Amino acid sequence: VYTQPDLLIGPIELNSGNIDENGNVVTSTFSQDLTQLDQGKLKIFESNPFYVGGKIFFPGTEGKEVKFRSTDYIKVSSYLEVRVKAGE
Repeated sequence: VYTQPDLLIGPIELNSGNIDENGNVVTSTFSQDLTQLDQGKLKIFESNPFYVGGKIFFPGTEGKEVKFRSTDYIKVSSYLEVRVKAGE
């Protein structure tokens, strides 16, 4: 899945949370990304089964220390919306 993917989507950029002077996140943020696939790339969904993997890269903090605590998390949700044109 990671070394020879059949389809690669991204990169997807995540917004950073707001941090205090101690490097703790004090308010979370929301990021949303819209990706459109053409007919050729949609063929991946014909595979049965098909596998999905993800990689997250964190941007630099310009030397500022940021703490990642056990209560911090990143939630990834996705869905597929299909528009079909028929009748030609």
